Amino acid sequence: MVAIRSGAEVGGQAEPERVGTVAITTKRVPLPDGRSHLLVTGGRRFQITRLLTGTPYPRAQVDFLDDQGPDPASFILASEAGAALRRYAAGLARITGRTPSANPNSTDPILLSWVIASTLMVELAHKQALLEHASVSARLRQEIELLKREVTFLDLELANRLQRAPSFDRH
Repeated sequence: MVAIRSGAEVGGQAEPERVGTVAITTKRVPLPDGRSHLLVTGGRRFQITRLLTGTPYPRAQVDFLDDQGPDPASFILASEAGAALRRYAAGLARITGRTPSANPNSTDPILLSWVIASTLMVELAHKQALLEHASVSARLRQEIELLKREVTFLDLELANRLQRAPSFDRH
């Protein structure tokens, strides 16, 4: 599975991003018209080495990518990122009334970085940049910045909602 850099997903030529992830189907719900809803989980990352032509569906040759192992800085960053994720989840809960299902308590920097990447509700370009990072520390640094930005947006949204809420005079 890859994001589309430019073009149309259906009915036109699409230029895919170069890095994607294997989609592992965890649930399939058939629909009456023959289509299905799929619930997928991201698996191994890959980089497209060559697009294949002449097939009805986009296909490519790929090389699988591995994360670099965690370095000492990634454990410190994971602590900060976990705290930022908890603040983000709390802000989302205040705005939506629902708590994300992510568990921000992981001490494994690699696992935590992917939990954050999957939890963040940000622009596709940011998600793609996170996917492309081989360095856990670099991914965590970017995630911390994104989480801080998003918490600020959530706080502003909550303040705006409170300001617009009707006040009732007790007289």
